[in-house]
Amino acid sequence: MMVVFAIAMASVLGVAILASTSMQTQVKGNIVTAAQADYTAEAGLNVGVYYLQHPAVSGSVDASGMYAGSSSITFGNDFPGYVGIAVANVATNTYDITSTAHVSTHLTRSATARVYVNKSYVQTKALSTSGSFTMPSFMSVQGDVRVDGSLNVTSGATITGAVQATSATNYSSFTAPDSYPTRAAPTLAQISLYSTTGAATPYYTYVDVDGTTKTGYPQLLPATAVGTFVPAVNNPKNVWYSNNSVNLASFTINGTIVLRGATRRLTVFDTAHITARSNMPAIVAAGTIAFASDSLDKELVVDGLVWTGKPIGTNGAAATGCTLQINGALLLDSSVNGISANYDGTINVSYDATKVQVPNFSTVGTTPQSVRILRWGN
Repeated sequence: MMVVFAIAMASVLGVAILASTSMQTQVKGNIVTAAQADYTAEAGLNVGVYYLQHPAVSGSVDASGMYAGSSSITFGNDFPGYVGIAVANVATNTYDITSTAHVSTHLTRSATARVYVNKSYVQTKALSTSGSFTMPSFMSVQGDVRVDGSLNVTSGATITGAVQATSATNYSSFTAPDSYPTRAAPTLAQISLYSTTGAATPYYTYVDVDGTTKTGYPQLLPATAVGTFVPAVNNPKNVWYSNNSVNLASFTINGTIVLRGATRRLTVFDTAHITARSNMPAIVAAGTIAFASDSLDKELVVDGLVWTGKPIGTNGAAATGCTLQINGALLLDSSVNGISANYDGTINVSYDATKVQVPNFSTVGTTPQSVRILRWGN
């Protein structure tokens, strides 16, 4: 009986030890799995932050061109399971990231973060058009080109730079347009300066030399602008606007012109020189940048960024002796498919990165520059 009792006790002790060892192993495994889930969720937050700063490589962008999140991301054999990332735009340039890690059938972990993305509009192309475009024989571009439709390069036209287009005629070396930004050029409604000059009390915002955003008040252009325009005290960037057509004659401005209205024309009668001030565009024209219909020599020189919603042309019949020189960049709306047939002269666009830095130019198509963590963790 004592032998039997001893054997029974030993069996019970053995089973208890085995059960305890098994439970400890299971607990240890659960702790390791939970830690893996926590670290995987944390890794997902870091991926989300990286893609918010670099949406072009994320492979998943929303209508504004920002990172839209991912359903399942894996990190190789050392990271079991996968992670899903959700991104929500909760305020201006402010995003909430939720990272959910799935490391086993029944175990998930979530982590959240709130980040502020410092964004700026960056123009990297000499010519950017959101639609198809035909380059006439008298047009030359020094710099890169992006055409979101088909590009037709007429014999005699020249491009010295990389070309992006969905298709091309008479030009063999091109690649598809970038996925980010989603448009080559912003729409008129997306241009901040155009929107604010249409307010009840016209104004504009600009990024000052100290990095802060400040407000100025534009002045109204006369029907015929002659001479050199000097700004008022409350117009530090020398911005002038008009809701009507404007004629330029022997005109010089170190500032910006905003032409409002698609049927209006900004017409050059002899010479005009427009030089944008820092962090500002040179011309935003809803209507046509035109040259007078005559045989006299006419020249428009622009140092800065030019956006127009209509084809460059004339104020009626044919105009000869026309010269348009843009040192900066030319942006064309999707409706601009070429240059007016009445324009007879030359057009040269030469990219200058120092003259096209307009950080608050557009509300869409801005490029993230840096990310600031506002909150990290659950």
